Amino acid sequence: MFGQDFLKKAQEMQEKIARMQQDIARMTVTGSAGGRLVTVEMNGNNEVLSVRIAPELLKNEEVSMIEDLVVAATNDAVQKVRLAASKVMEEMTGIPGDMPMGNLGIPGL
Repeated sequence: MFGQDFLKKAQEMQEKIARMQQDIARMTVTGSAGGRLVTVEMNGNNEVLSVRIAPELLKNEEVSMIEDLVVAATNDAVQKVRLAASKVMEEMTGIPGDMPMGNLGIPGL
């Protein structure tokens, strides 16, 4: 039913997906809020690597305002991971990154 050509193409697609996963996992993005007073660095697996809060923000703002900026910066980083992952997918497969692909196990998609 399935010929050798089909199996070869399936294996090639599996290899492309594995490379995409590796490329995405290695990338880092920085989200920010409050004019970059708060920045969040995140990897392609949506793991937060660092949070930076400008010292002047700590002197002048209430804790709730700082918390809101951390949330906003984190959400900004998550969106950037999604966008970058979509670009990697489109470059490697030719499939537009906004096309629903189901669960391919690709972080950020």
